[in-house]
Amino acid sequence: MMFHVLLVLAGCALASFGFLVMRNPMCLASISPRTEGYYQRMVLDRYQRIRLRMVGMLMSFFGLVFLVGALNGLLRSKALDSLSEGLLALLWFSFIACISFGVIRFIVQIVRGRTNEDFQNWFRALKIGMKLGPIAVYPPITPRMKSESKAFTIAYCFLVGLTVGIALLVHK
Repeated sequence: MMFHVLLVLAGCALASFGFLVMRNPMCLASISPRTEGYYQRMVLDRYQRIRLRMVGMLMSFFGLVFLVGALNGLLRSKALDSLSEGLLALLWFSFIACISFGVIRFIVQIVRGRTNEDFQNWFRALKIGMKLGPIAVYPPITPRMKSESKAFTIAYCFLVGLTVGIALLVHK
Protein backbone atom coordinates (compact mmCIF):
# COMPACT_ATOMS: atom_id res chain seq x y z
CA MET A 1 0.00 0.00 0.00
CA MET A 2 2.82 2.42 0.86
CA PHE A 3 4.44 1.70 -2.51
CA HIS A 4 1.24 2.71 -4.32
CA VAL A 5 1.04 5.92 -2.29
CA LEU A 6 4.64 6.75 -3.26
CA LEU A 7 3.82 6.04 -6.91
CA VAL A 8 0.77 8.33 -6.68
CA LEU A 9 2.96 11.11 -5.28
CA ALA A 10 5.67 10.53 -7.91
CA GLY A 11 3.09 10.46 -10.70
CA CYS A 12 1.48 13.65 -9.42
CA ALA A 13 4.86 15.39 -9.19
CA LEU A 14 5.92 14.27 -12.67
CA ALA A 15 2.57 15.23 -14.23
CA SER A 16 2.68 18.64 -12.55
CA PHE A 17 6.29 19.31 -13.53
CA GLY A 18 5.58 18.22 -17.11
CA PHE A 19 2.58 20.55 -17.26
CA LEU A 20 4.70 23.43 -15.93
CA VAL A 21 7.41 22.70 -18.53
CA MET A 22 4.78 22.63 -21.26
CA ARG A 23 3.48 26.03 -20.12
CA ASN A 24 6.95 27.54 -19.50
CA PRO A 25 9.98 25.61 -20.84
CA MET A 26 12.33 27.64 -18.62
CA CYS A 27 11.18 25.41 -15.73
CA LEU A 28 13.69 22.87 -17.04
CA ALA A 29 16.45 25.16 -15.79
CA SER A 30 15.34 24.37 -12.23
CA ILE A 31 16.73 20.84 -12.66
CA SER A 32 20.25 22.19 -13.01
CA PRO A 33 20.62 25.89 -12.15
CA ARG A 34 23.96 26.17 -13.97
CA THR A 35 22.20 25.54 -17.29
CA GLU A 36 19.86 28.53 -17.11
CA GLY A 37 21.67 30.37 -19.92
CA TYR A 38 21.55 27.30 -22.14
CA TYR A 39 17.81 26.79 -21.67
CA GLN A 40 17.19 30.52 -22.03
CA ARG A 41 18.86 30.48 -25.45
CA MET A 42 16.84 27.40 -26.40
CA VAL A 43 13.57 29.05 -25.34
CA LEU A 44 14.31 32.09 -27.49
CA ASP A 45 14.41 29.87 -30.59
CA ARG A 46 10.85 29.03 -31.67
CA TYR A 47 11.52 25.50 -32.96
CA GLN A 48 13.46 24.44 -29.89
CA ARG A 49 10.86 26.03 -27.62
CA ILE A 50 8.13 23.96 -29.28
CA ARG A 51 10.24 20.82 -28.84
CA LEU A 52 10.66 21.61 -25.14
CA ARG A 53 6.90 22.10 -24.83
CA MET A 54 6.34 18.72 -26.47
CA VAL A 55 8.78 17.11 -24.02
CA GLY A 56 6.84 18.71 -21.16
CA MET A 57 3.58 17.36 -22.55
CA LEU A 58 5.06 13.85 -22.80
CA MET A 59 6.40 14.10 -19.23
CA SER A 60 2.96 15.10 -18.01
CA PHE A 61 1.24 12.25 -19.87
CA PHE A 62 3.80 9.84 -18.40
CA GLY A 63 3.11 11.20 -14.93
CA LEU A 64 -0.64 10.82 -15.46
CA VAL A 65 -0.12 7.19 -16.48
CA PHE A 66 1.85 6.61 -13.25
CA LEU A 67 -0.74 8.47 -11.18
CA VAL A 68 -3.79 6.64 -12.53
CA GLY A 69 -2.01 3.27 -12.55
CA ALA A 70 -1.04 3.68 -8.89
CA LEU A 71 -4.55 4.83 -7.97
CA ASN A 72 -5.87 1.76 -9.75
CA GLY A 73 -3.54 -0.37 -7.64
CA LEU A 74 -4.90 1.25 -4.48
CA LEU A 75 -8.60 1.30 -5.32
CA ARG A 76 -8.99 -1.65 -7.74
CA SER A 77 -11.52 0.06 -9.98
CA LYS A 78 -12.43 -0.99 -13.50
CA ALA A 79 -13.01 2.65 -14.42
CA LEU A 80 -9.46 3.53 -13.35
CA ASP A 81 -8.15 0.51 -15.22
CA SER A 82 -9.90 1.69 -18.38
CA LEU A 83 -8.62 5.23 -17.82
CA SER A 84 -5.08 3.93 -17.29
CA GLU A 85 -5.19 2.04 -20.56
CA GLY A 86 -6.56 5.12 -22.35
CA LEU A 87 -3.82 7.36 -20.95
CA LEU A 88 -1.20 4.81 -21.92
CA ALA A 89 -2.56 4.81 -25.48
CA LEU A 90 -2.48 8.64 -25.46
CA LEU A 91 1.14 8.53 -24.27
CA TRP A 92 2.07 6.15 -27.10
CA PHE A 93 0.27 8.19 -29.76
CA SER A 94 1.92 11.39 -28.51
CA PHE A 95 5.34 9.73 -28.41
CA ILE A 96 4.95 8.41 -31.97
CA ALA A 97 3.78 11.86 -33.14
CA CYS A 98 6.80 13.56 -31.51
CA ILE A 99 9.21 11.04 -33.03
CA SER A 100 7.56 11.50 -36.44
CA PHE A 101 7.91 15.28 -36.25
CA GLY A 102 11.54 14.85 -35.20
CA VAL A 103 12.26 12.57 -38.15
CA ILE A 104 10.58 15.02 -40.53
CA ARG A 105 12.62 17.90 -39.05
CA PHE A 106 15.80 15.81 -39.38
CA ILE A 107 15.05 15.10 -43.06
CA VAL A 108 14.39 18.79 -43.71
CA GLN A 109 17.72 19.65 -42.04
CA ILE A 110 19.53 17.05 -44.18
CA VAL A 111 17.99 18.51 -47.35
CA ARG A 112 19.05 22.01 -46.28
CA GLY A 113 22.54 20.74 -45.40
CA ARG A 114 22.36 21.95 -41.79
CA THR A 115 22.65 18.69 -39.83
CA ASN A 116 25.84 19.71 -38.03
CA GLU A 117 24.18 22.75 -36.44
CA ASP A 118 21.42 20.91 -34.62
CA PHE A 119 22.62 17.39 -34.02
CA GLN A 120 26.37 17.36 -33.51
CA ASN A 121 27.13 20.61 -31.68
CA TRP A 122 24.59 20.36 -28.86
CA PHE A 123 27.20 19.58 -26.21
CA ARG A 124 29.33 22.53 -27.29
CA ALA A 125 26.23 24.75 -27.17
CA LEU A 126 25.48 23.48 -23.66
CA LYS A 127 29.00 24.31 -22.46
CA ILE A 128 28.95 27.75 -24.09
CA GLY A 129 25.49 28.49 -22.68
CA MET A 130 26.63 27.49 -19.21
CA LYS A 131 29.80 29.58 -19.50
CA LEU A 132 28.01 32.70 -20.78
CA GLY A 133 25.18 32.41 -18.26
CA PRO A 134 21.72 33.94 -18.50
CA ILE A 135 21.02 36.88 -20.75
CA ALA A 136 18.86 39.90 -20.01
CA VAL A 137 15.80 39.70 -22.26
CA TYR A 138 12.90 42.09 -22.07
CA PRO A 139 10.13 41.04 -22.04
CA PRO A 140 11.05 37.57 -20.77
CA ILE A 141 7.81 36.12 -22.21
CA THR A 142 6.83 37.41 -25.65
CA PRO A 143 3.29 37.49 -27.05
CA ARG A 144 4.18 34.58 -29.34
CA MET A 145 5.29 32.53 -26.33
CA LYS A 146 1.98 33.32 -24.60
CA SER A 147 -0.03 32.23 -27.63
CA GLU A 148 1.99 29.00 -27.93
CA SER A 149 1.42 28.33 -24.25
CA LYS A 150 -2.33 28.82 -24.64
CA ALA A 151 -2.43 26.60 -27.73
CA PHE A 152 -0.50 23.80 -26.01
CA THR A 153 -2.67 24.07 -22.89
CA ILE A 154 -5.87 23.86 -24.95
CA ALA A 155 -4.52 20.88 -26.91
CA TYR A 156 -3.40 19.19 -23.67
CA CYS A 157 -6.77 19.66 -21.96
CA PHE A 158 -8.60 18.51 -25.09
CA LEU A 159 -6.49 15.35 -25.43
CA VAL A 160 -6.76 14.43 -21.75
CA GLY A 161 -10.49 15.21 -21.71
CA LEU A 162 -11.07 13.19 -24.86
CA THR A 163 -9.11 10.28 -23.41
CA VAL A 164 -11.05 10.41 -20.13
CA GLY A 165 -14.36 10.61 -22.01
CA ILE A 166 -13.57 7.70 -24.29
CA ALA A 167 -12.22 5.61 -21.41
CA LEU A 168 -15.37 6.17 -19.36
CA LEU A 169 -17.62 5.42 -22.35
CA VAL A 170 -15.73 2.21 -23.08
CA HIS A 171 -15.91 1.25 -19.41
CA LYS A 172 -19.71 1.35 -19.35
